Amino acid sequence: MSHPVAEYFTDLHQSLGVGVPETSGYPALSKLLNAVGDTLKPKITVVIHPAKGDAGIPDGGFFSAKELRKHGSDAPSLLTLKPERGVLEVKPLDLDLAKFESSPQVRTYLEAYGQILLTNFRSFALWSLRDGKPTRGETHTISASPEDFWKVIYTLREKPDHPDNDRLFQFLRRALLSTARIATPQDLAAFLASYAREARARITLAPMSTLEPVKHALSTALGVRFEGEKGTHFFQSTLIQTLFYAWRKFLLKLTVAN
Repeated sequence: MSHPVAEYFTDLHQSLGVGVPETSGYPALSKLLNAVGDTLKPKITVVIHPAKGDAGIPDGGFFSAKELRKHGSDAPSLLTLKPERGVLEVKPLDLDLAKFESSPQVRTYLEAYGQILLTNFRSFALWSLRDGKPTRGETHTISASPEDFWKVIYTLREKPDHPDNDRLFQFLRRALLSTARIATPQDLAAFLASYAREARARITLAPMSTLEPVKHALSTALGVRFEGEKGTHFFQSTLIQTLFYAWRKFLLKLTVAN
């Protein structure tokens, strides 16, 4: 079974490989972001080059599908609709995002939309405006260089179930959720579930030798033995559940209380 991120890599290989840098990758990127947005409630849709506002034309805007439907029959109203989950800015594969993050363009978009997701297809950085200052949030890097990017995605597109594919998907999910108001326990649970899957992917990729002390302590505490491949998977799942269950229980109580 395919994975949206594996499809993203396949689409990029077919478009960026022969197309114009940056713009030829828009379809692959928007397809991935919409696949992520479809898993949210309300669903979030990326619109490439939304109508021009006071801050210019960003490469994309993140809109609630509910709002798009609501204003769909009113063209003038739809054109003034503001991307409630921020905007997207895309740069060529060979551009170092660090050299662009402090640019006037990013500052302008932040002041107008509150949040911006920057990407050069191989790296992603989420920026927001806090207390009037640009603040860097979560980041995700697929590869450190354009040359390595093509090597990495060759592996990831051929292995849809690779943990790194889910890591990118979960990062983008949190990026689209980050400006949403946490009003219900379900909203908080969505964040925690995403972080839990991120942690599971990291643990899967980590050398088991680095986790041996934790494995031994957990085995002793629970009175069980984690042996063989199935034992390793069981240990990883048990560790994640142990780490996140207490936090989930505490934060859900806190949310309900407030």
